[in-house]
Amino acid sequence: MQKASVLLFLAWVCFLFYAGIALFTSGFLLTRLELTNHSSCQEPPGPGSLPWGSQGKPGACWMASRFSRVVLVLIDALRFDFAQPQHSHVPREPPVSLPFLGKLSSLQRILEIQPHHARLYRSQVDPPTTTMQRLKALTTGSLPTFIDAGSNFASHAIVEDNLIKQLTSAGRRVVFMGDDTWKDLFPGAFSKAFFFPSFNVRDLDTVDNGILEHLYPTMDSGEWDVLIAHFLGVDHCGHKHGPHHPEMAKKLSQMDQVIQGLVERLENDTLLVVAGDHGMTTNGDHGGDSELEVSAALFLYSPTAVFPSTPPEEPEVIPQVSLVPTLALLLGLPIPFGNIGEVMAELFSGGEDSQPHSSALAQASALHLNAQQVSRFLHTYSAATQDLQAKELHQLQNLFSKASADYQWLLQSPKGAEATLPTVIAELQQFLRGARAMCIESWARFSLAPPLLKLTWIMWSLKSTDTCRRSSGAG
Repeated sequence: MQKASVLLFLAWVCFLFYAGIALFTSGFLLTRLELTNHSSCQEPPGPGSLPWGSQGKPGACWMASRFSRVVLVLIDALRFDFAQPQHSHVPREPPVSLPFLGKLSSLQRILEIQPHHARLYRSQVDPPTTTMQRLKALTTGSLPTFIDAGSNFASHAIVEDNLIKQLTSAGRRVVFMGDDTWKDLFPGAFSKAFFFPSFNVRDLDTVDNGILEHLYPTMDSGEWDVLIAHFLGVDHCGHKHGPHHPEMAKKLSQMDQVIQGLVERLENDTLLVVAGDHGMTTNGDHGGDSELEVSAALFLYSPTAVFPSTPPEEPEVIPQVSLVPTLALLLGLPIPFGNIGEVMAELFSGGEDSQPHSSALAQASALHLNAQQVSRFLHTYSAATQDLQAKELHQLQNLFSKASADYQWLLQSPKGAEATLPTVIAELQQFLRGARAMCIESWARFSLAPPLLKLTWIMWSLKSTDTCRRSSGAG
């Protein structure tokens, strides 16, 4: 009897042990199948004619390019409020005085003086907010999962379709300078590169000064089509001192001077993108999903007017992955195959002088291409694995079919187009947002473990990851 009780007890312990492992792996270690399919100009994302803007133009792909060049300035850990314009304070109340406020004054000045040339957005970042995962999202438009956070220590080459691959395939010269994480993610992809070690987070200046040694001479040389500069000083300052330290004011002021210098050198065919890959907590940490960590700044500027209206009082909130399809179409490239981001439609409006109808039609064309690409990806992905909810997927595909049919009808019936355009745009946006929400639910949201246990594990794993990187030097 005693032996039977012991065996029963051991069997119960074994059951709990294996049940715990199953719960942990299915609830926490969420994974996503990485498809190796690639988009190409020779294969449009779906049936139907290409947008009217790309017809008959040399070098046109899915859509005719609007810019020949892009300068991408990635300021690591540029939290949104670091860039937010500081308006006059309320009378009889003392002004807020924090070291990081108002130091990027060039952004506010440009937004005031050239409102049709620039926009500041609040970029909503998907966790985990670690640098490698954010670079992956910013180039593929996909959703790295929490289990990918371990790769922040030793990055591997990105196998999914991405903007860098699309640029090099199109013969564009991509020049990089800054964080050497890019060397591992995109080996051999750059026509010229200046890599600097990113592991010592106590060093605020070596990487940034190295970039500045090459940035303006490279830009003036003209031997580039896309120029990427990944600054690390702000992130390292956060890790070493926190955002409320006077050193943060110095680093942000330095970045402000960089932006001013670039704006002065921009030509009319060039788009400037200033982006943070993630934010940081009040202690300067990142990795988790707190509001300060997932809120980053995104600033766009062009010497020519590209926005039909002036900026809203409160900057629009957009998913970080929206930058991927937007840049792809603006540069006349195919959208990366696995992208789930939604194009920033107002960039396809044609500027302040364009007619409302033609602006709306251009937006609808960009959104339809984007929706075709996402629909193709969902179809391919669901055929390869069962990660996605079948019912939701069916509803989304029905929504896409209706939106696509309405768009095609709109092109063939110009008389009723003006009244139909807003509905078509809304349908396409609804599909794109629904697809992204479904993917987040499947790949990045835990559902099996108790809420307290989930929260404890997430915070422990990500904060310990960040702490390890701080002690060893990686940002």
